[in-house]
Amino acid sequence: MKNESLRAVVAEIEAANVPYRIVRARKHIHVQFGPDFGQSQTVPCTGGDRRGPRNARADVRRALRNLEAAQ
Repeated sequence: MKNESLRAVVAEIEAANVPYRIVRARKHIHVQFGPDFGQSQTVPCTGGDRRGPRNARADVRRALRNLEAAQ
């Protein structure tokens, strides 16, 4: 997996033991996660800058916290 942002997102989701699936689109990659795959994180296919993986990781952590709070 060459995409650092995708690697960061998948690592966070796997660490939380949440099921996920990766859907590749034309310019973006969608990582759908949660018990019914209702949550989604969009990651660009090409990296924009060095902060991209850090920002993607923060976004998915926030979504995972919201998912835990809702359950």
